[in-house]
Amino acid sequence: MEATRRIGSPQREKTLDKQLHTLIEQLAAKQAQAEGIVGEIHSNEMELERLNTLWRRYESFNVEGNAARNRFKRTNSDRGFGSDHEVDAHSYLPYSTATRTETQTRLMYLRSAFVVYILALQVLVFIKISF
Repeated sequence: MEATRRIGSPQREKTLDKQLHTLIEQLAAKQAQAEGIVGEIHSNEMELERLNTLWRRYESFNVEGNAARNRFKRTNSDRGFGSDHEVDAHSYLPYSTATRTETQTRLMYLRSAFVVYILALQVLVFIKISF
């Protein structure tokens, strides 16, 4: 502050004008970065919504499949085709449970990774806007 007071008034105005111009350029650059990040967040939100829709379809498909299996078990039990244990053993394929669990686990990891990615983007936006 002392140094700028010692400088002559016209030179001081010139220095302050240069600083103002630099700050305005930095602000414009930060705004452009923020707009780019907001666009990226929007596209990620759209992707998340698409994945959520797929997940809901997948879950409803599993519910319908379970309901069909339950109807099959009741129908066979009512007709006297054996005990529930025998129906359970024959109505399920041996690999279907393991595959479904693996798929659910993969989807869970995918969704978790996507949430962490969105969180990281939000942190980056906060840091970039702060500085």
